[in-house]
Amino acid sequence: YYNRIKILKQEATDAARITLRSVAPASGYGTEVDHFAGRTIHHDGTVVPMTEPPQEAILQPPGEKISERTYELPQPEVGSILEYRYTIQLERHVQPPIWSLQREYYVRKAHFEWHFLQGPVQTIQSNEIAHPIDMISYVMRLPPGVELKRVEAEDGKSQMEFDLDATDVPALPKEEAMPPSSSFAYRVLFYFVHDTATQEHWREQFWKEAGERWSQAQNRFDKPDYYVKRAVADLVDANDTPEQRLRKLYAAVMRLDNLSVDRDQGKLEAKQALPINAQDANDVLNAGRGVNDQINSVFVSMARAAGFTAYVMRVSNRDLKVFDPDYLTMGQFDDDIAVVELDGKEVFLDPGTRFCPFGHLGWRHAATTGIRQTKIGTEIAQTPQEPMEGGQIQRVANLTIDAQGEATGTLKVSYVGTSAIDWRQIDSVYGEAELRKRIKEQWERTLPPQMEVEVLSIDNMETYDEPVTVAASLKGPIGSIDGMQILARADLFEARSALRFQPETRELPVYLTGREFVRDAIRINFPESVRLASTPASINLSLKDAATYEFLTESTTNSVTIRRNYAVGRIDYSVSYYKDVRAFYLNLAAKDHESIVLKRISPADLNQ
Repeated sequence: YYNRIKILKQEATDAARITLRSVAPASGYGTEVDHFAGRTIHHDGTVVPMTEPPQEAILQPPGEKISERTYELPQPEVGSILEYRYTIQLERHVQPPIWSLQREYYVRKAHFEWHFLQGPVQTIQSNEIAHPIDMISYVMRLPPGVELKRVEAEDGKSQMEFDLDATDVPALPKEEAMPPSSSFAYRVLFYFVHDTATQEHWREQFWKEAGERWSQAQNRFDKPDYYVKRAVADLVDANDTPEQRLRKLYAAVMRLDNLSVDRDQGKLEAKQALPINAQDANDVLNAGRGVNDQINSVFVSMARAAGFTAYVMRVSNRDLKVFDPDYLTMGQFDDDIAVVELDGKEVFLDPGTRFCPFGHLGWRHAATTGIRQTKIGTEIAQTPQEPMEGGQIQRVANLTIDAQGEATGTLKVSYVGTSAIDWRQIDSVYGEAELRKRIKEQWERTLPPQMEVEVLSIDNMETYDEPVTVAASLKGPIGSIDGMQILARADLFEARSALRFQPETRELPVYLTGREFVRDAIRINFPESVRLASTPASINLSLKDAATYEFLTESTTNSVTIRRNYAVGRIDYSVSYYKDVRAFYLNLAAKDHESIVLKRISPADLNQ
């Protein structure tokens, strides 16, 4: 790999810091970064070689060891050129490359080439010796005028060669709520064809055969044995309904030590030893710990032992990928979920996501594509969207202000269902002090400036089927003073929220993280020396049945109550829909940022 980058802006000096990872999984099929060399060339021609060794951190997520090295090229400045190269050694396997033409910065010139050697290979996806490669194929998305060239090798060693040259490749778009860059960036994705099927049947045959191999291996791992059957017998009662039995199994699996929580929250430190050589779900259950997919397997195994028809589904993480059926690799799928037949219907469950409520999916696994087991084999399928109420957030504030606009009061926020998953995981990984800090920081970003927040209590952190409730005290100015008037934002919780979808045009579809449902209720009590002058008008907005917004006000002689309900039922919108999406969010923000006007009464006027 060779990179040459010219710095045109000060913020681009960050490109002088290069972080690369060498991965050593338990399977032995690792990758090793080697022979890194770099230098900085200043605009006057001065060359400054990199002489300092890299900073190295050893990370140990479950099942592998990662050596993360950070290289610092010397003296980066505007006008200078950063130049560096390195190699990546694949240990005991061959991995078809991914050529990424489009980066976060403009690419003036790019060259790629791949010489594939003849002979049998071992692929990292299947971990089995394959026959000599019959074909190499690819899917690609290229800029206009760019061509992938394929030539037969003449050196007697390579089976075939690929070359690509590109110039003036624009930087990746940066837009709010855009799909994963892998779904639209210019790139070439190579894959191996291990059979002699005709080209028009490659896709159908690959997914059929790859699904069968995966399902067979999965069933071997998930087969109930002694520990699973004994655990099920201890957990369920003959008088339990089917749903009660399934909920008991789910609760038992949720009590296992999920070693993937650290990964999900960005913490990859060494943890208690994982039984990385576990042969089946029984070993994982006996050890009492495992990564997310292993824990999902324990649940499926227990469900089967209890008499349920249960399947595994391997899905793409929708935060990272959009499934492409023409890219023939099982590497498109990231995580496992469970599908169980309950009372004549299929229920999608996510026991591998720590603290995910029963009957729900973590947002990375909802409304995405995967490959699943069925009664007759396997198939590519979609996971359901989460119901809006499944991740509801309820925010309630009760405040009292004085004649100077200073407010004191209480705040209570309930995170229902999937909206509580991240908070529970943060508490599990980092502890309560860090959880309180993050909650406080999140609220302070949108509450009025100078409003002080003190988190008083956090309840229901250890469970997954009850809302997380957070109580806090609030103190500070509720708005601004304009002569004899107090001006306060209509929705206290959105006082400093950023405007969404401001650009008039857009290149990419809108891709939201998930459905939303937020309900706000704010009561402001005021003394006799303050009277209500005006409130924003009530309003109902809708985005063609895809999203709704309701704003209501009620008042008495000494209080005003604001109710705001915001719900989004659709997560993706085409570019042609953007005009309507933008109008909805701009109108929503305009209403949120309108003011409640309170009039201060002088003592003389008050006595009249």
